[in-house]
Amino acid sequence: MVLGLLLIFSYFSTIAISLNKFHRAIYNNDEILIKETIDFLELKKSLKDNLNIIMMTELNKEKDNSQSLNILAAGLASKFTEIIIDSYATAAGISALIKDSDYKKLPQPNMLKSYVFIKDVSFVDLSHIYFVYEKDQNKIPIHFKRNGTSWKLSEFKITDDLLKKLKGK
Repeated sequence: MVLGLLLIFSYFSTIAISLNKFHRAIYNNDEILIKETIDFLELKKSLKDNLNIIMMTELNKEKDNSQSLNILAAGLASKFTEIIIDSYATAAGISALIKDSDYKKLPQPNMLKSYVFIKDVSFVDLSHIYFVYEKDQNKIPIHFKRNGTSWKLSEFKITDDLLKKLKGK
């Protein structure tokens, strides 16, 4: 019984410590911590998949263009997206994005609050969690996957709300 409780506490501690480390990385715009808290291979794959689906959906809505023109446009857009993501989905790229944002409006990182924050985390399975970040009425699911005893940002979903805002609708 005690061993089971200790294992559960240890498991949740790995989540709290990793989320706190990620929060510190963003709050302090620390490129070293950013590298340690983000799985860039998974993040890039997720972003590429998300954007390719969005582009294909938008192209399929265009009834005026021919099928071959849509295929050509999709191929070019996919390659362009890949180049941009590979260039900017890096620790330096994220650091530059953070510099241009209002990240200092975030609350200061606090280990105790990281434990409390776990109540807002949803579990996909024992190695995959996510929470929904809300800003300006936009909801962005942010996913973390476990790697040993640490958790790393692996993807975030581009939701319809966020897409509409990016399009200016």
